Amino acid sequence: MLALAGVGVSLVARIVHRGPYYPGFDVVGAANGLFLLSTRSPWTALREVLYQSRHYAAPFPYFGVLSALLPGALTACWPWEYWAHVVTFGLFLVILGLILLATAVPLRDAWIVLLAWGASGALLSFSVAGMPWVTGFLPHALALWIVLDVRLRRRWLLTVLLCLLATELPWHVYELGKTACLVFVLGALFVPDVPRGIRVLWLLSGAVGLLQVFAYPSVHVEAFTGLRPLAPAETWTRIATVGKMLATAWLDVPLLVVAAAVACLSLTRERRLLGLLFAVQLGLMLALAMRGADPYEVRPRRFLMVDLYALTLVASAWGRGGRTKPPRVRPVLVALLLAGNVWQLVEAVRFVRTPFERTAIRDFGFTLPFTESQVDYMVRYSDVDWSRELAARVEAGEKLLLVYNLGAYDENYSNPEALLERLYLHLGHQRFVDSVFAFGTNACRHTCLPIRPMRELAPFLDGLRAGRPVDRAAIVGYYVAPHRFDEPVFAREREQMMQAIRARFVVAMESPPDAKYVRFRLDGNA
Repeated sequence: MLALAGVGVSLVARIVHRGPYYPGFDVVGAANGLFLLSTRSPWTALREVLYQSRHYAAPFPYFGVLSALLPGALTACWPWEYWAHVVTFGLFLVILGLILLATAVPLRDAWIVLLAWGASGALLSFSVAGMPWVTGFLPHALALWIVLDVRLRRRWLLTVLLCLLATELPWHVYELGKTACLVFVLGALFVPDVPRGIRVLWLLSGAVGLLQVFAYPSVHVEAFTGLRPLAPAETWTRIATVGKMLATAWLDVPLLVVAAAVACLSLTRERRLLGLLFAVQLGLMLALAMRGADPYEVRPRRFLMVDLYALTLVASAWGRGGRTKPPRVRPVLVALLLAGNVWQLVEAVRFVRTPFERTAIRDFGFTLPFTESQVDYMVRYSDVDWSRELAARVEAGEKLLLVYNLGAYDENYSNPEALLERLYLHLGHQRFVDSVFAFGTNACRHTCLPIRPMRELAPFLDGLRAGRPVDRAAIVGYYVAPHRFDEPVFAREREQMMQAIRARFVVAMESPPDAKYVRFRLDGNA
């Protein structure tokens, strides 16, 4: 109960503190899933996702059955902007269940998994994030169950089906899921007492997964294969920097990893595979620190795989497969995890007690602890407030004319606010189409939205003057103030749209001249 209470309090504190201020990355995949399912047949949408999951080289899973279609389908049934967060959390619980199966932990001892979860501030935060970074471990957890569960070695058909699922899953979760092929390869090489046919099946599954990684490389795969050698002195400096990032709890509270190292002292022959895979993920994380101008390519979200293998190692000390040595280290593990729970809870309380900084100079920040990054995953609070205002006006029966599209600076590639996507998920597809009139040359960036082409602007405005498709009095307009980093095409479109509106209507401004998002009304015909 203590472990459950610690996790529950930590999760509730995070969710309440964040409120609606989640990063735009959290909802882009769900918006893409909703658009695909609303504009194509279910079979066509599925076929496109299966194709794009391998051919679209973006590092984020905008195309995936779990990362896009599932939250998109839920939104189609009941429009809500938080389905992506619910799906991530649900998949994380599935991961924990698979870890229990893989390590053969009895249900009465499942508290150890909760205690280990509560010792990781990063796992707690990313389990309630919409961006599914934490789901990268799902194929690993499934592969570990296949490799470590002795019962599956006697059930050929079930094992074959699970292996097929484990080789497809990495294309529908976050990218590091693709390294699950190593579980099969290393399992075939190092797990003892395995029937030859099963060992060959594992090798084939691992080979298929590995070949697909290089057959359909993404930018992350290219980043790892393009690592440059560093001088020994610089290498050790960067390793020391990563160690400091962990010791100071910037990456995560370090006691879960310490507990995993202690658990390695008590591994049985069969479970030594876990220690090897833990070391592999640590190595990949350190290799990432050797990339670029500094070691800060390592971020809390890129430490999640290490955390989850650490959690699995700790759980294995309570598994049925090794009860000779583990009892001797269990008190040490429990003490470390309890200290980790207290540490992360203190950090979480400190974080949630600090109000969002809303000043003219700094109107953005991180809204969950242990999710910091040097370049992205930040939230601009005033932008979210504007998106909520738009939703409230539609709920009140108004129609929106938006001089805004995906070319605005706030929708940049590295940290999109996803203001239209938030509104799209809140309203649902048909209500968005009926109530939100946005125009632009590009209706797609990573994903697509119901943005009307520029050629439809003039006929739409002419129709408004005649009361079609809606009464002009029901229209409330907004345009975003120019930004020096707006895409040139959007800068031109904004001028074209405002000129076309002013040529047909008397425009009454309702916002102060220095506002970022300027609200206006169409008072009468020009």
